[in-house]
Amino acid sequence: MFDRMAEELDPYLEELKEQTRWLRFLGLRALAPLAQAQLKTANERLVYEHTDGARSSRDVAAATGVPSRTVAMWWKRWTTAGIATADASGRARRLASLAQLGIAVPVPDATAGPAGDLAQPTGGEPSGE
Repeated sequence: MFDRMAEELDPYLEELKEQTRWLRFLGLRALAPLAQAQLKTANERLVYEHTDGARSSRDVAAATGVPSRTVAMWWKRWTTAGIATADASGRARRLASLAQLGIAVPVPDATAGPAGDLAQPTGGEPSGE
């Protein structure tokens, strides 16, 4: 019985998957200009890329060299702008990676020390996923 139900639902599941791909594609295209307007500096882009919802503002600060108060301030601005979400604890999560948005991902310069100076960014090709 379960196999028969699964077979009957399979075309609907495939249609939902296709619709999800298109919605993701359209959403990323709408999000990209908003993110570009909000993420003006290399440090903002670097912090955004590290904003994965799992890290605290202190963790992101340690990884990027940006002060944690600045990270928290940017998170608040980005959630208000709609390019990130926040959970009950205040941790932010980006809606998409910079690469998914076609925005170059800055790379911290290992020789720069704790100030968080940035080397040349790596390329970011948009991905529909």
